[in-house]
Amino acid sequence: MRNLMVTGGAGFIGSNFVRYMLEKYPGYYIVVYDKLTYAGRLENLQDVVERFADRYAFVRGDISDAAKVRETIHKHEIDTIVNFAAESVSPDTYIPVHLGHSICLETVEELFERYAQETEIQTDQNGAEIVPIKGVLRVLSFRYGMGTWSQVTHITRHWYQGEMVTLTQKWGRVTVTPNHSVYNIDAQLVPAASNPELLSIRKINLDRSRFKDHFVLRLRGCYPREEEGKIYHGVEKYSAPKQVWVLREYEGEALKALLRFLAAYIAEGNATFNKANGAWLVCLANQDLSLLESWRRDVETFSNASGVITQREHPHAHQLVFSSRLIYQLVTQLCGQYSGGKRVPSFVYMLQDEYKQLFLDAYLQGDGNVEKHLSVNSRRFTTTSPRLAAGLGLLLSLAGLDYSLHVRDFEKENWSRAYAFRIVSSYDTRADCRMERFPYEGYVYDLTVEGGHNFAAGIGNIVVHNTHVDRSIMDPDAFIKTDVYGTYVLLEAAREFGLERMHQVSTDEVYGHVPEGAS
Repeated sequence: MRNLMVTGGAGFIGSNFVRYMLEKYPGYYIVVYDKLTYAGRLENLQDVVERFADRYAFVRGDISDAAKVRETIHKHEIDTIVNFAAESVSPDTYIPVHLGHSICLETVEELFERYAQETEIQTDQNGAEIVPIKGVLRVLSFRYGMGTWSQVTHITRHWYQGEMVTLTQKWGRVTVTPNHSVYNIDAQLVPAASNPELLSIRKINLDRSRFKDHFVLRLRGCYPREEEGKIYHGVEKYSAPKQVWVLREYEGEALKALLRFLAAYIAEGNATFNKANGAWLVCLANQDLSLLESWRRDVETFSNASGVITQREHPHAHQLVFSSRLIYQLVTQLCGQYSGGKRVPSFVYMLQDEYKQLFLDAYLQGDGNVEKHLSVNSRRFTTTSPRLAAGLGLLLSLAGLDYSLHVRDFEKENWSRAYAFRIVSSYDTRADCRMERFPYEGYVYDLTVEGGHNFAAGIGNIVVHNTHVDRSIMDPDAFIKTDVYGTYVLLEAAREFGLERMHQVSTDEVYGHVPEGAS
């Protein structure tokens, strides 16, 4: 029989390790040694107590207490110590965010910058920055076998120079530092550098009673006429009689028409400003003239803007063109401008399922296709916008649809990376796990999340573990006592008792420095 002492064993990772070892090795006896601070909870070990009472013991203690550590090793005849006494994601990683009554998609860098304007940034002498979250900020995390919205307590960033890894597979794509912990397909924590098959969030626990059947439009640089229920370009209270307008409030057929038009623009449209003649142009192209006619009728449902259809023999794509600054503002503010910067309008995430499905169907009609197989047909669509790809993945999960992702890079320099989605009813069990390594210098970011201590990140809602870097700055004395001196005490005890093994498994980052020669 082996006798293990697992320090920090009441934490999330440590308790899973204890459970795994007791299940896999019937001859092991494990002593959990834990101080029960912010991360350690006896509730994490409740089932262990019930299932393995004869092979498990708990000792409450601090690993910096050398006498208690030696007493525990001697009393339980310990022969191996495992100490659970991470790094971060790239700044352009997309994070699903729940704010009040809205859901949006932001990069972790955008999230940091926004909250940094609202509260004081705590900074250590080496430049690590922490933004404490005072209000309600929830991100998507993996709990109870599905996605749930969990509170963020801190957003952290620090300067990093080293290697980054990008993991790409059918479940999604995410870029992190090599030693950042991610979850594999079996919900086990593993380092990203091991290139595991990733855990992703496809099913989300939702309160559908909060979803809406209406939308109120707001546009920067435009003003509403409350009495008319319309929005005009500019800030003047009065305007010319023939000035273009759009509706301010949308429900029923008007909402459906707006969704179809925005989806068509994302899939088939572009918006430009012609400097030569001062025209603001929104153009939608398609081979199907009847489809262009339907989009023009949709705009007529919520606006007085006039669209002109031009039939073209070559390159076999007819065009629907609106010459209107207001329509230009509508599509660019809600959906982005260029193909690589398109996005899902944030208000769509909070609409009732029938409207989400209508938006997806309209997008697929413009930018998708149906693959016919012997037993089933599958719908597929492709985009070159990473923000749109992340948003479509989130929208598919919110709508209860399963999907797989294929990412394709091209050798030609001017060709953009393509993100191809396939809506599926089942998954191929085969896994193609790609890992790319590249040098990086810049800020990397992390979140501290209550509950499951993880969050969804990247395209496809990949589940990554969060760290607790804030403790090394906000409470450095206690942190150094545990992570530095405590580890030293364990090593000295292991040497004194002649233990066979001492395993150090750290999921904390420590910021700061110790001057050379300090005692």
